[in-house]
Amino acid sequence: MTGIRQTRRARPVRPCGWGRALRWLLPVLALLGGMVMAVGSAAASESIEQRLLSVEVDVAGRSAEARRGAAVDALERLLELWTGEYTGLAEDHPGRALFAEAERFIEGYRYVSGDAGLRIELRFDGAAVRGALGEQGVAVWDHRRRPLLLWAGIEVDGERFLLGSHAEGQPQAVAEAAAVLREQSREYGLPLILPLLDLEDRGQVRFSDIWGGFDDRLREASIRYGQTTLIGAGLRQTSAGAWRGRWQAIIGEDQITYQTGPGSLEAVVGAAFAQLGSYFVERFAGVPGEGAGERLQLTIAGVEGLADYATLISYLRGVAGVERVLVRQAAGEELTVELRLAQSPERVVGALERSVYLAREPGLDERSELPDEYGEHTEHKERAEMRGYRWRGG
Repeated sequence: MTGIRQTRRARPVRPCGWGRALRWLLPVLALLGGMVMAVGSAAASESIEQRLLSVEVDVAGRSAEARRGAAVDALERLLELWTGEYTGLAEDHPGRALFAEAERFIEGYRYVSGDAGLRIELRFDGAAVRGALGEQGVAVWDHRRRPLLLWAGIEVDGERFLLGSHAEGQPQAVAEAAAVLREQSREYGLPLILPLLDLEDRGQVRFSDIWGGFDDRLREASIRYGQTTLIGAGLRQTSAGAWRGRWQAIIGEDQITYQTGPGSLEAVVGAAFAQLGSYFVERFAGVPGEGAGERLQLTIAGVEGLADYATLISYLRGVAGVERVLVRQAAGEELTVELRLAQSPERVVGALERSVYLAREPGLDERSELPDEYGEHTEHKERAEMRGYRWRGG
């Protein structure tokens, strides 16, 4: 993993000029600015959320006793996905305390017929599971996962292809590889989206960039999608038919790389996604309720107009642990926002410090109460930490 790269007192100014207009245009601009990034993301998030709340397991019969046993098995599988312990929870894992009351976390169930016999699909109450895990102090990356941008290159019979959100007209082997990537990503709870792969993308990223691990090119190409968390996947089929994979996971300026194979495509991709899943859980996991109700205020310089504004807001909404982004004031090229948090401020600040899109600017730091433009005067009167950054992502 690479290393992490890491006071002027601003007067409270009520939005005026383009800043006042920006306040009202924010929802529309953010939506328009995020349209490219959103291609496939809604479907990916919905599919993964279902996977991370609903679990299908074998069941011995339709009796209440058989259902109780299945509930424990399903809850264990759910916690494996939430904690990144894909090979099973250790005997002393605190999450096992939930097994004694596994049924109370179930919202509904249905029986399904499987090739090997009767199976049952159980849907869990995510909020209840989160609350119980928070009481046990278990850090999780739960079902509320933001999509990860996947740059995938595939080489078959000497020909090289890139995978995009529209894969019509590609060879059968490439279509099969795309299907395996999607299937395995769902199995390991990774919400992947693919790039448009239009002329702009093709002009920036080639197969050799992915296979060679040239992360700068991937980072630059990902800016238009508002993504700083991405995966590079290079898959190459050997003359003997086996597959090899080269992988890199990128979060801001941090990066890990590794290889899988040779082996079947399912085994090569599955081994990679198990490592990726564990890595992302480690980076994004937090103890539920740990930072609920806390907030951060950021003053960000270098926001040079509406395009920067929309991209910045989209980026902040994707930072792990951020529940909501509120714009507090705009003055010139400076924007002040408030982040409502679901994780501890320390974890969110850590994510911001690792960002390639933000450069720390301590001269903008302050502790103050800003004008509340959203009428929430009674809800948040306490002082919040103020941190200054310069936007460099546009």
